[in-house]
Amino acid sequence: MEYVTVIGTDPGQERTSHIYNYFDKYLISMGDPTTTKGWTLSSVNKHFKHIIKQSKKFKQKLYIDSGGFQIIMGYITFDPTGREDRIREFVDTYHFLLGEYSEYIHRIFSLDVNNFDMTTKQIYDSNVYSMQSSINLIKKNPEIKNKQLFVLQNRNHRIFEIWRQLIINLEVYKYYKLWSFGGLVGLKKDTNAKFSHVVPSTMWLLTYQKHFNFEIEQIHFLGQGSRLNFLVVAVLEELFDLDITCDSSQLVRFAPPIQKLPIIHIKKEAVDLMEAGDYSSITDDDFLLITQDNLEDLEKLFKYNSLKTMNMTVDNKPVHSCEISITEEMIKNNRMTSTHMLEMMSIATRNDMLFAVYIKNKIMAAGWETVTVDQMKKMHPITGRGHISRDMTNNLNFIKAFMDIKERGDIKSADGLMYSILDSYQARSEEQELKKSKEG
Repeated sequence: MEYVTVIGTDPGQERTSHIYNYFDKYLISMGDPTTTKGWTLSSVNKHFKHIIKQSKKFKQKLYIDSGGFQIIMGYITFDPTGREDRIREFVDTYHFLLGEYSEYIHRIFSLDVNNFDMTTKQIYDSNVYSMQSSINLIKKNPEIKNKQLFVLQNRNHRIFEIWRQLIINLEVYKYYKLWSFGGLVGLKKDTNAKFSHVVPSTMWLLTYQKHFNFEIEQIHFLGQGSRLNFLVVAVLEELFDLDITCDSSQLVRFAPPIQKLPIIHIKKEAVDLMEAGDYSSITDDDFLLITQDNLEDLEKLFKYNSLKTMNMTVDNKPVHSCEISITEEMIKNNRMTSTHMLEMMSIATRNDMLFAVYIKNKIMAAGWETVTVDQMKKMHPITGRGHISRDMTNNLNFIKAFMDIKERGDIKSADGLMYSILDSYQARSEEQELKKSKEG
C-alpha cells in the first residue's frame, strides 16, 4: 500500500516539500491550465514541460493526472458539431506529450473522457478515440505500458456499462498491466453507502483478469485516502497479493487538523518498527486516538513523529520542528501555519496507513471470513468508534460474495453484482436528495 500526494503546480514549493519527509510519490495534473478562461494548447504544452523539468530536481516519483477531471468539470469543452471540439484537441496534445516525454514519467493516467452534457454514444466514441490513441502509442513504444495506468469509470450504471464495453470491444486488457479507478470522490458521502467502493471495483477487475487472463501489476484509486479505504486496501493486498496505491489532495488543501479529528498518534519507536515491516512487538498501547477531549496530545503527535528538521523560523532564528509548541488555541483559531498543518496531516495520513496494516493483521488472525462487527470493535479502541467496524465487515462480505465468481472468472455474474451495487447507489442518492429537500 502506497500513498501518492496530490500537490500544486510546483513540486519545489517550500510549503509542500515537507510532505516528502513521509511520501516519495507526488501527483500533478496536466489539465491545470485549462481552468483558466481562454486557455491554449500552448499553455498546456508549457505546463507539461514545466512539470517534467521540475521532476528532474527531485528523487520523488512523478505521477501525472491526464486532465479527465477538467473534462468532466467542463473546462475542456465538447462541441457535438466537431467544429470547436476542445476535447479532441486536448486528447491529441496529451498523446503527443506522452510520446515525447514518457521517459521522465513514473506513472501517467490514461485520458478518460466523461462530461455531463455528452450522450452515451458521444462518451463512448470520444473514449474510443482516446484509448485507441494510447494503444497505438504502446504498440509504437512498448515502454509506455510500464508508465500508463488505464483509468476505469464505474460510479454509476451508465458509465460502468460504457467502460465495460470499451474494455471488451477494444481488448484493452491486451495492452495494460497498470489499472486505475476514477470518479469515486464523494461517492460514499453522496450515497450514504455503508462500505467502500474499492472492494467491488477490485473484485470485479480480478474477475475480468481471471476470465481474460491479463496482468495486474498495480491498481490505483484516484482521490481515495480515508482510514476505511486504507484498511480495505491492506486486506485486499494480503488476500490477493496485489500492489494497490491511492492518492488524495487533502494534504495540500491545508484543512486544519481540528476538522480531521479523530487523528491517530503512534509512538515513534512503534513507527520505526512498523516502517521496517516489524509488527510482531506492536501493541494496542502504541496507538493513541486524539479527539476533541484530548487536543493537547496533538503536540505529542507533531513533536515525536517529526522525522526531519524543517526550515522554519521563530523570531528570525531557525528552529527544529520538534521545538515548536502547538497549543489548543492555535488549533481552534486556525493559527497554525501551512507548514504546521502539512507536517501534521502528513503524519496523520502515514499513521492511518500503519494502523490499517496493524488492524488487518488482527482481522486475518481472527479469520477474515467469519469475523463479526463486535469482534472488530474490540480489536482496538479506535475500531470501537463510529462506523469503521460495521463498514469494514460489509466490505469483507462483499469479498466473500465475489470470491467464487472471481475464481470462476464469471464476468456475467460479476457484472450483475456491480449493476445491483450501482442501482443501490442510485436509490441511496435519491433518498439523500429527498432528505435534504425536506430539511431545507
